[in-house]
Amino acid sequence: MTRQRYSEKESMNRIVRIFEGNSLSDDTPDTVPGDVLSENEALSDITELLGDSLPNETFTLPEAVQRAIGNSGFVRGWGGGYNIFVAPNHANASDANTGFDANNPLQTITQAVSIARADRGDTIFVLQNDGWQYGSGLTSVISEAVTIPADKPGIRLIGCGAGSMGVNWEAGVSGTYCLTINAIDTIVEGFNFCETTAVGCNGIHCHWGTEDGAAVYGENSIIANCFFSDGIDTAIEMEYAWYLKVVNCRFYECDEYGLYVDPAADGDIAYTEIRDNWFYDCNIAMSLNQADYCLIRDNYIHNPDAIVSGSASGEGIVINASGSENMVVNNYFSCTLNNWGNFCSSTADDTWANNHLHDQNTYTNP
Repeated sequence: MTRQRYSEKESMNRIVRIFEGNSLSDDTPDTVPGDVLSENEALSDITELLGDSLPNETFTLPEAVQRAIGNSGFVRGWGGGYNIFVAPNHANASDANTGFDANNPLQTITQAVSIARADRGDTIFVLQNDGWQYGSGLTSVISEAVTIPADKPGIRLIGCGAGSMGVNWEAGVSGTYCLTINAIDTIVEGFNFCETTAVGCNGIHCHWGTEDGAAVYGENSIIANCFFSDGIDTAIEMEYAWYLKVVNCRFYECDEYGLYVDPAADGDIAYTEIRDNWFYDCNIAMSLNQADYCLIRDNYIHNPDAIVSGSASGEGIVINASGSENMVVNNYFSCTLNNWGNFCSSTADDTWANNHLHDQNTYTNP
């Protein structure tokens, strides 16, 4: 395409067509087909388009302009970047689309991640799919195992569900994670990680270390406002990932773990903040082997067996002897004081203070 010189009338007509979402494929001068408006008519239509008052027409901002505004940082104060849209139930959904137009979204999150750029503030918006694990209005939930690779730091992945559970996402393949984070500075918000067709699925794996012989850096990330449904085995596995935040999430009857650090994996977690979460009847709410300098506060941990003395062994917060200097404060537990040391465990130099039990408060380590 070469730079052209249009007449004033043709320029105005082309602008009208572009703002109507009907841009011309041919940029050669004097090639505007159909009715050609006068300069005054074209300017009047532009004015009405901008005011959303032109009959039977809707103002459309061109994709190139959308990207330019996003890159300027004016649309979002946290850095600008591309807005990339995923909606598998949309009639126009296709991974052949650019992904920059919500009316022509992508089919998969995997394709959106491939488009997103490193350290540019790009955001992937996954639109509501009107489905959940107990029934659905539409049949297509997000069903894919997605990896954010180490060379894509700084991506924000947002589920745009209107309800409290968020956009529904299952791994699609038994025994896998819905989302593996191998990149630093990732934000994940607004999803319901669930199990519908595939079995033995997990939620999120944050990994710092080595995977398939390559270095990965899945730390310094935020997981917020997500729901982990019954049927999920492990909701969030943190493997040698430091400086994570897990905030305002719900863990409901996870079959194995709500939060898990594998003692046989690459290493410990440290400086992680876990707050304002709700754990209901998980097999183990938090198994934090090798956790150092973490802050665990204002969480609600309920297990119906915990009120009975000697029951629910190790099903609350478990920190083994290889951890150190964690702060566990102002959490609420369903266990009684008599069952405190059975329900939870800590290291000698942890600080557990002002925690609220079923029958009284406690200021001592379990």
